[in-house]
Amino acid sequence: MPPRELGTGTSSLTLFQQVGGTVGLAITGSIFGSVLLEEMPKQIQAAGVPADFAARFAQGGGSALNNFGGVGNLGASILASIPEQARAQVQPLIPAIVRGIHEAFSIATASTFVLGIGTALLASLVVLVLMPATRMHVATQVAAEVLAPPHGELEPSAD
Repeated sequence: MPPRELGTGTSSLTLFQQVGGTVGLAITGSIFGSVLLEEMPKQIQAAGVPADFAARFAQGGGSALNNFGGVGNLGASILASIPEQARAQVQPLIPAIVRGIHEAFSIATASTFVLGIGTALLASLVVLVLMPATRMHVATQVAAEVLAPPHGELEPSAD
């Protein structure tokens, strides 16, 4: 890139990085949320919780996940969200529920990494195919020749 166009090139690079990051984060977040909602009942049931109780986690949709966000004891948070009369029945299932939620979270995270790895490989392929393979010093010499004044033109003197 010629030095006089460096500002334009830098601002274009920054724009495309910001747009790409925003779109990528939106896609990744959507995939994470949908995989988490899909896997949570499956993994809770696989951890030993009865199927009818595990299915209740899917019925709440995305709003069910908001009840379990934050920092702290996930089991205590789940138990606190259950009506008082049902807590005695649910209490023995809490470790299995937490284990199932953690497993679903791991699967959802892994799915976003698969997307990221695939995107990185695609970007690498595009760069290898479309970008010119010039060495830095060759490109610098070519740019210097392009920017040099034509022969016969006088450069201003230092006087």
